[in-house]
Amino acid sequence: VMGAAVAALLVRVIDVAQHYLPASRLLSGLSLSRLAWKSLLAGSFMAVVVWASRDVGLIVPLLLGSGVYVGALAALMIFSHGGVNSLREHYFPGLALAGSTSGASASEALSVSLSSTAPTSSLLHNEREYEQVS
Repeated sequence: VMGAAVAALLVRVIDVAQHYLPASRLLSGLSLSRLAWKSLLAGSFMAVVVWASRDVGLIVPLLLGSGVYVGALAALMIFSHGGVNSLREHYFPGLALAGSTSGASASEALSVSLSSTAPTSSLLHNEREYEQVS
């Protein structure tokens, strides 16, 4: 069993080594290290928890590891965006904060945010190019 696990790991390492350069050329605008560090760190936390609880059985380490992975990934996402409020503002820019004194409810703020979003000039530019080609 240990030999099969080592062989599978070796195959994946070779696979990454072979495909990293072509993929990085294809996705030249994206930094793979910038995208992957949160997942790798959360996976490391999960691996430590699964390894530490390996003598308890099978289900408990899997459930603990899954919970740690999701929690660590959420914490890293919040941390990398500068906190809960920054994260909320980044993904829901029109949404009123819970402690806001504006008097508007969150659903009203969301409907205003969704109804007032206009396409950006780049989207309009792409639509015009599509219409010219058609």
